[in-house]
Amino acid sequence: MKKIIIKGSNNIKSFTNEKTRDISLKWKNKSFLLGKSNQVEILNKIFLNETFDGKEEVLKEIKKKRSGYRNQDVKKNRMDDTLFIKFDEIIEKLVVSKLKCYYCKCSMLLCYEEKREKTQWSLDRINNNIGHFTNNVVCSCLECNLKKRTRDAEKFRFTKQMKIKKIL
Repeated sequence: MKKIIIKGSNNIKSFTNEKTRDISLKWKNKSFLLGKSNQVEILNKIFLNETFDGKEEVLKEIKKKRSGYRNQDVKKNRMDDTLFIKFDEIIEKLVVSKLKCYYCKCSMLLCYEEKREKTQWSLDRINNNIGHFTNNVVCSCLECNLKKRTRDAEKFRFTKQMKIKKIL
């Protein structure tokens, strides 16, 4: 009889029928910050530097995500401090996008509870060979960012926005 040893928490979880999502407990003003209809309002308040309950938490999360992008670039030797996207530029790109995904045009979440939330905002690199630079990123939902992988950004966008009509 053969014995199979499975290591790693993700591998072990894949053998159970339960699908679990990690839930974040960081939000204090949950009803406002996590409300889907409030996301653009929250972003605009940040852009205009207005105060609101939970502002520091939101800013902290955006900075944490920016730091993650920086770590990715350092790890892959793509880092250039002079070109790397600045915090204010991220906010500006999110405002310009109106929290709509560049590829599929779905509404993105600025604040979210599930750590792998498919509709959370992310910065997708247009050219994957260079870092997260201001002129090399677009705002996209996490799902499109992960699905695009290393494909051409414009071709991927075309396929995501293509509507097929069946004529009878």
